[in-house]
Amino acid sequence: MASNRESPSDVVADLIFPRHPHTNIYLHKGRVQDAFIGDVGAIASFQRSMEKMRDGGGEVTAVFLKAMGHLGTTTVDQVTYDLDKPLAQALVLRAGLVGDERLATDIRAAPVMSYVLAEGPGGITQPLKQDDPAYQGAEDQLPGFEVSLPSGMTREIVAENERRLAILRPDDPPGPMYWPALARTGAGFAVAYLGSDEVNQSNAVNWIGSEVTCNIFGRKLRDWHSWTMIEPFHVWFTWPSN
Repeated sequence: MASNRESPSDVVADLIFPRHPHTNIYLHKGRVQDAFIGDVGAIASFQRSMEKMRDGGGEVTAVFLKAMGHLGTTTVDQVTYDLDKPLAQALVLRAGLVGDERLATDIRAAPVMSYVLAEGPGGITQPLKQDDPAYQGAEDQLPGFEVSLPSGMTREIVAENERRLAILRPDDPPGPMYWPALARTGAGFAVAYLGSDEVNQSNAVNWIGSEVTCNIFGRKLRDWHSWTMIEPFHVWFTWPSN
């Protein structure tokens, strides 16, 4: 991150993390780790003073304890936090980008390959192909997704999914590989194609068809006519009432 602080540890120690209930449905460990090292540095832990935590940084405690646990006190007034786990890295990276004003929420105005956070009503839908019966006639909607889509958007989402399936490596298993996640933001729709390995490690399939707020953190890849494609790092759901 662009900063005049003395070390990456200082960058992390200054961050404050909001507490909120969430359901993590996707975390791409490789992308998160690469971005974390590139922006924050190759650090495995950091220390935070108990006095600083009492003075307003208490939110960090709950987030880190849930994400990866704390390693214990090193002195009477210091606590060491473990940054080896991908979820912890994702939280730190996102909070740092917010602090540096480098996390865009206007997905249409953001430059390609910049960090973005798309948030809005949406959810996850099953993988689709042109010849799937579930897709036939669904021009303005995706199965399991209640929000109506702009004309032609469903066709474009399915076509992009098929393009991805056509370039699978020979050692990839057969069958659908990408689950589209959608969020309707104030700047238009965001779509991220979630790989099945990461989705299968979560409870994402339990939330197909649920009315949720979808949060997609990643890099902007491309603007289509009515939606923006994002390379996902971390995707989670919250509920409208939260």
